[in-house]
Amino acid sequence: MGLLEMRIPGTEMHVITFVFSALEIVMFFYQLIFFISRPTDKSRLRYLILLFLLIIYNVVGGLLPDQNIDIPVQLQNCFSYSTGFLMAAYFPYYFYKGFELKDLRFHTYYGWCIYLLFPYILFVYLYYKTDDLVYAAKVGMSIPIVYSLILFYSITKSVVRKYKENKGNSDVMEMVGLYIAYSSWFGVPIVTYFQASQAYEYLCSNTGFFVMTVLFVRKTVHQQRYEYNKLQELNDNLTEKVKERTRQLELSNEQKTNFFVNLAHETKTPLTLIKNYFDEYISNLDDPEDLADELKVVKSNIDKLSNDIVNFFDLERFNKGLDVYSHRYVSNFSRILADNLVLFKVYCSKKKIRLTESIEPDLLIKAHPQSLDRIINNLIENAIKFSPEEGSIEVKLQAHADEIHFSIKDKGIGITPELHHKLFEPYYQINNEKSNFQGMGLGLSIVKSIVDSLHGHIIIHSNPEKEIGTEIIITLEKHIGTDKELEIEFQVDDRPSYSFENYQVEEPVFIDTKYTILVVEDNLELLSYLLKKLSKKYNVYASRNGTEALRKLKEMPVPQLIISDIMMDQMDGLKLAKIISDTERYHHIPFLFITAKSTQKDKLAGLNMGALDVIQKPFSMTELQYKVESVLASHSRQRKALLNQLASHSVKIMSDGQEEIITDEVEQKKIKFEYNCKLYNLTSQETEITRRLIEGITYKKIGEELFISEYTVKTHAQNIFKKVEVQNKLALRKKLEN
Repeated sequence: MGLLEMRIPGTEMHVITFVFSALEIVMFFYQLIFFISRPTDKSRLRYLILLFLLIIYNVVGGLLPDQNIDIPVQLQNCFSYSTGFLMAAYFPYYFYKGFELKDLRFHTYYGWCIYLLFPYILFVYLYYKTDDLVYAAKVGMSIPIVYSLILFYSITKSVVRKYKENKGNSDVMEMVGLYIAYSSWFGVPIVTYFQASQAYEYLCSNTGFFVMTVLFVRKTVHQQRYEYNKLQELNDNLTEKVKERTRQLELSNEQKTNFFVNLAHETKTPLTLIKNYFDEYISNLDDPEDLADELKVVKSNIDKLSNDIVNFFDLERFNKGLDVYSHRYVSNFSRILADNLVLFKVYCSKKKIRLTESIEPDLLIKAHPQSLDRIINNLIENAIKFSPEEGSIEVKLQAHADEIHFSIKDKGIGITPELHHKLFEPYYQINNEKSNFQGMGLGLSIVKSIVDSLHGHIIIHSNPEKEIGTEIIITLEKHIGTDKELEIEFQVDDRPSYSFENYQVEEPVFIDTKYTILVVEDNLELLSYLLKKLSKKYNVYASRNGTEALRKLKEMPVPQLIISDIMMDQMDGLKLAKIISDTERYHHIPFLFITAKSTQKDKLAGLNMGALDVIQKPFSMTELQYKVESVLASHSRQRKALLNQLASHSVKIMSDGQEEIITDEVEQKKIKFEYNCKLYNLTSQETEITRRLIEGITYKKIGEELFISEYTVKTHAQNIFKKVEVQNKLALRKKLEN
């Protein structure tokens, strides 16, 4: 028995068909895995459908008809032939979509019905009538053979149209592959017509398929190469765009930095003149302590501004790698620290903070003395700022082998471990109660830069969850030698860079003939100043943030005006205004914002919260006082008008001209209802609709009574609920009748 006659034992399937089927099943699952990973790949989906139809065609056509299967042979043959017709019907669609052969559109959607479905139905009919498979197959295959020639012509026409302007080698190879594949499939109906061996039939169909597989794999490889190259190109373009954008941002940042440097530079000259003339004025006083409190505040803020500008300049120099200090001198760290502590003890006593020290004498270090002074001042100032009253600060300076350990430990609020690495970043400030020490967040960044320039390192010990307080340890290299000639004398400044004055905000003595104002401001100096100026005419209560202001409102008389800063810790001014506007007891209180923010967007945000005005810092106190007077005068006029209106509605004019006070409860409810409707700016029609709503009348009935549509009533009702700030009819009734 020859190879072409070999069959799988117990079946009608030829060995060649079995081998093809086994290979194709493996390929199917292999391609299915790729498709699952990329379900949007339509090309692979079309190939999987073709492969699935071919497997069905091979298996069914190879096994059927089988006398051992308990199904009529006629039915088996019909089913077997149907798989061939079905696969043939899919070919035009695959060529049309897979290779973009536009001339096959007719065959894809209509040709298979005429030339394949109709012949198959004819085959089934003839086979059923004559029970002659050979006759039915020849008649049924006559039309598909002719159709194969028509389809071959259409494929040729479409291929020529597609490739006539593109004669690259890859296109020629694809065209040759298409013809080989189609020629193999073209032979299937001919082999079937002449009832040739199963082996010949399946050799033709599967040879064509494997040619299509080669074309599919080749096209997939080209597509993936194209996508990879495109991705590389996009990646290169993106990288270049990122670099270009980075350069633009760096340039923009440099321009902004230069602007601020120039601005700071221009500020230094007038600031230097102001500072020196002021210092000269103070030095000429018989007793500098006689300086007025107002001038002390001026002096303190001049020193603060001067210190901030110096810090800004020095930080920029550090960032650019420039030397701010020359560390060729030998400095006595112990002496510099001891001299500074004499001054800081005075300020600690004002805050009732206990300052203890442990200083090992004559510890030398090769560093500029001013850099050491700056480290000491910044760290101790921070410890004082964030230490509570009755707290303690411990300062140590000890030698350990060839190192010097300088440590400061306080009992403040502490710093969570995740913020330790950010503590020394420029402009970074821990968000907590500012305690009136608002700065630019440069001090600790400069400390870090100085320590780095001395090749030292900083350690932070702080975890509020385990223990209150913070300890900062700085380790520097100890200098050992006799370089007395290089030791530089250094005079510690007798004034700190920050004011540690403990400003007290006292509760006013309430006078019922005065208007009451609540001032919310987190800077104690400014808060104290506002209280001092406004208390001459008003009852002025003070709070340092929004949270404190809400507590204060519950304890004090309802104010006629709230003046609030916007940028504050715990709760800012905008959030405070939102809460107050949503609180029935306080939503009528007018707001004035004072803020350091200066953009139009910031101003609109304040006005959107219902503020009457947003006053930008620095502001004129005279201007603020005029605005306060204007707001309170307007408030007084509105109050009088509303009271007069209410009184007029509560009085009935008799025929003899006499007035009668209305005491009837129903009539009073009616008066209150009308008054509240006007208070919430309801129109006359909205008032009529509201009156019926609280009586429980339906929207449809209200529309009939007022000659308007039900939809219009519903729209008015939504506007009414919004104006009165309620959600339902019951709440509406309670609010308007009380």
